[in-house]
Amino acid sequence: MANLWNNSLIFAGKELGKLGVIEYVERPALPPMKISQKEIIGRDGVLYKTKNFEPLYITVKIRQFNNITRNIDDIIFDLMELVHSKTLAPLNYRNKRTWYDAVLVDIQNFEKFRNRMAYLELVFMAPDPIARSKDRYKVDSFTSKEISMATSLATKGIFTFTGSANKITNMRTGEFIEMLSGSSSKFVINCEKEVVTIGSNRAMDRLNVYSDFFEIKSGDTIKATSPVSLEYYERYLYDR
Repeated sequence: MANLWNNSLIFAGKELGKLGVIEYVERPALPPMKISQKEIIGRDGVLYKTKNFEPLYITVKIRQFNNITRNIDDIIFDLMELVHSKTLAPLNYRNKRTWYDAVLVDIQNFEKFRNRMAYLELVFMAPDPIARSKDRYKVDSFTSKEISMATSLATKGIFTFTGSANKITNMRTGEFIEMLSGSSSKFVINCEKEVVTIGSNRAMDRLNVYSDFFEIKSGDTIKATSPVSLEYYERYLYDR
């Protein structure tokens, strides 16, 4: 039996490694890339514009064994119950730092050997191929803060403050988010979803039209005219 530390497969908060041996996890070194380009008549090659990552597919090979008290069909049933979901759920394998919001999209190479053993491959799709940290990092109330992250990738955060107005600026890029003066409230500025809320209500009418739901990189200094708190995921291209 594989060491439990290396036999972990967590999906939707459930440890699937308890139901079998995780023999391998297969994924590309980088998510597939889609190149945006344009052909120029009369010129060799193409005009490169940009590139974007496509969804990431992660294949997990798992082998299941019966035990004294349960037969293999019951164990397979339990696994199917745990992995079936119509919505995205957190996925993590082998206790890596990388977490994906994924969904099961296929089961391949299913084989069952009488009542002794079963083998199958679970195929997960992560629509957002850039991994995140398990939990959000939190920065308590500040008006000026240099953000330090263990990655060079940019992320978007969630700012929260209570007051009548505020202007939050990324000093590296000059981009800002400004809430215009009005009644004092608790504002949540979600740069990930590009929305501002007060409680359960949208408050986009209080947003300066020139505002940007800006990204943050390690080393960026964020300044605010009034105290603000920040939460964010670190983002990773590959696991380790």
